[in-house]
Amino acid sequence: MKKKMFLLLAICLMLLFGCSNNASNDTSTDGSTEVKTQKEVKLDIVTTDRILYYMVKDIVGEKHNVDYMFNSMDSLLYFKFTDDSLYNIAKQDLFIYMGAAYEPWGASFADQINKSNVGIINVSRGVSILSLSKEATYGDYSSKDNPYYLLNYDNYKIALLNIKNSIQDKDPKNRDVYEENFNETINRTQQEQNNIKDIISKLSGYTFIYSEERLDYFLRYYGMDSLKVVPDGDYGTALEGKSKLVFLYSDSSSLAQYQSLIKKYGMGALELKVYSNNMKYEDMLLVNEGLIEAFYNSVNIKQ
Repeated sequence: MKKKMFLLLAICLMLLFGCSNNASNDTSTDGSTEVKTQKEVKLDIVTTDRILYYMVKDIVGEKHNVDYMFNSMDSLLYFKFTDDSLYNIAKQDLFIYMGAAYEPWGASFADQINKSNVGIINVSRGVSILSLSKEATYGDYSSKDNPYYLLNYDNYKIALLNIKNSIQDKDPKNRDVYEENFNETINRTQQEQNNIKDIISKLSGYTFIYSEERLDYFLRYYGMDSLKVVPDGDYGTALEGKSKLVFLYSDSSSLAQYQSLIKKYGMGALELKVYSNNMKYEDMLLVNEGLIEAFYNSVNIKQ
């Protein structure tokens, strides 16, 4: 009887010990799996063009795979998406687009993507959008939204924040890294745009004449005295008595179109770089800083 009791007790102890080990192993395995999974997070992120690509890279560095869809503005503007396009994007972890009709097809495309896996980020959410004087049409799509909202630096900060937040949601373990990268990027670009603001403040007596609506954001953000012109417009009254006139342009065709007006009123000319599909936002700021500073120096020499 004692032997049977001893044997039964031994079996119970073995079973109890085995369960304990299994529980311990499960916890360890679960914990290890969780840690391993967190360490191996490698997001696949697709943006519509390269300016967004560079903005994402400013946040993630080399931690994730980042790609973009289009090499040129024409291919972006006139893109006709297919079921294959929708399927390919649905396989990604994040799809990031500019919004505000920068991609005329963007909202329709985003609506039709299967969202079971991919997060879709419209970085224009929360930014201040200006309207065009008339609708712009690209193929089947049209809109009155002025898509060049990043020329307002406050809008850029909001867009970059939207990117940072979306990546933190997908990879919370590294949220501090993304926060630090965001702050570093803002600190750099803030200094550059402050440099632009300082130079523009020295041109406070000038009136800037322009025709391209894409420049509206820039002029309003920096509070520049400006006048928008249209072909065959009569601006004698508006320009009367103004001696410091500058024609502001980003497209050489605009400069050519208004040559007679420029000559009539003896205007200077200042080119600005508008962000495009082949440059970083920060590089655009540096280019514009150089262009504005060069103009300021040239008029100073003349004076």
